Amino acid sequence: ADIEPVLIPDLLALTGGKHGQNELYHMLVAAAPGLTSLIDKTSMLKESIARNTARMTALTAEYSRQTADYSRQTAEFFLQSSSLTAENHDLNRRLELIEPGGKNQSSVMERRINMNICGKKRRR
Repeated sequence: ADIEPVLIPDLLALTGGKHGQNELYHMLVAAAPGLTSLIDKTSMLKESIARNTARMTALTAEYSRQTADYSRQTAEFFLQSSSLTAENHDLNRRLELIEPGGKNQSSVMERRINMNICGKKRRR
């Protein structure tokens, strides 16, 4: 009943190769306590902690990268939006000057006429 723990993997392989699954299952149930004594639980837990810590570090780095990208894209969006708003304002102002019946149309026309009249008087 007491099997040397170092021999358990070989015995399981031999049982699995020579006998059916039922015998292998019974052998595994009997060998389970011995197999667990072969496992270095402390180092297994430390490896899991190290793996999780590395994963958390990678996730934090990815989050920082994405946050920086988002900040850059947001700044670029507001810069372009501001530029387009200013351009639209200028275009609307120019449109008012050329549209018939625009609110500034009559004063612009008056200035042009006055400039033409004054220019003709000066030429004489």
